[in-house]
Amino acid sequence: MKYIDAEKLKAEIRIIQQSLEHRDVHLNQVKKIRTECMIEFCKRIFDVIDSLQQEQPEAMLTDNASFTKELKRYLSDTGNEKKRGGVILPIIKHFYELGLNTRTK
Repeated sequence: MKYIDAEKLKAEIRIIQQSLEHRDVHLNQVKKIRTECMIEFCKRIFDVIDSLQQEQPEAMLTDNASFTKELKRYLSDTGNEKKRGGVILPIIKHFYELGLNTRTK
């Protein structure tokens, strides 16, 4: 998977934003409105980039025993332990372990 350097991307967007801010639009109202919209759009892009860069918390459940305990607690709290716990639990455990194995590779 390829990742984009967020700081380089922001620097390029900043160049575009600054050129828009220095654009001469005094005599043309349509260009002025369009330019203001594009500047605002640049600002929103910065917000999106920043929100995507927020660190994701590490999974707190690092072993199978604590995962199983937490899953049973959840199923009990939601009233699904008896209805679905016996069927769902092995499936969820399988994908949980698959995810753990993927993280360690």
